[in-house]
Amino acid sequence: TRSTIISFVSPAGEVSPYMQYDYSDAYNHPGHPLLERGRFGRSVLRRHGPKGDLLWQGNGSSPEGARPFVDVRSYADGA
Repeated sequence: TRSTIISFVSPAGEVSPYMQYDYSDAYNHPGHPLLERGRFGRSVLRRHGPKGDLLWQGNGSSPEGARPFVDVRSYADGA
């Protein structure tokens, strides 16, 4: 498999895993987090709702072809 691991890195340098997936599996690919321009002009994760969940977008895949999607995932655990 061709695994990708997405982790959070704190300002202190502590790394905590967030999500792992096989990037060659188009059907189960979680997509990519949506970004927006932050107050200092840099790209930051786009947060949603009272818990600050993350918005993800992807091409999607099905036997009929591409199925683009937007998904909301928990900031805490990626679920």
